[in-house]
Amino acid sequence: MQFFKQIQEKLKDCKSLTISLTPKADKVTVGIFPALKDSATESIKPFTITGTVDELDAEFFNHFGAYAEEVTGIVSNLEEVKKQAEEIKEKAKKKDEKPAKAEAKKGEAKKAAPAKKQEEPESETQKPQSNIVQTSLL
Repeated sequence: MQFFKQIQEKLKDCKSLTISLTPKADKVTVGIFPALKDSATESIKPFTITGTVDELDAEFFNHFGAYAEEVTGIVSNLEEVKKQAEEIKEKAKKKDEKPAKAEAKKGEAKKAAPAKKQEEPESETQKPQSNIVQTSLL
């Protein structure tokens, strides 16, 4: 498999990728700096490896593969956390709506139901209550 194809397959979730090669004597330092789609992943450290050209040809993708798996795991976990946070928000929103609806229904029920009269113990001196309402015309 070719170099760039392997990098692309391993870090599909990147919006951009910067590769740096720094030669020094008989060794080369390779740096890969991924810019991921989510700003919350900005703190992910870049991948760097130093070796001779022959060492890098033989071992680069073994080391880079482990790094790419770690980055992919972080991105996956972040997406899962965001999904769970969204579900929690939705549940909280629904929970807040239910008491409000219940209170509205209680209010409607109170308006629709006649008020209960408080019963007082009957006594011989108590006068019977009348349903007649007096109004003054003047």
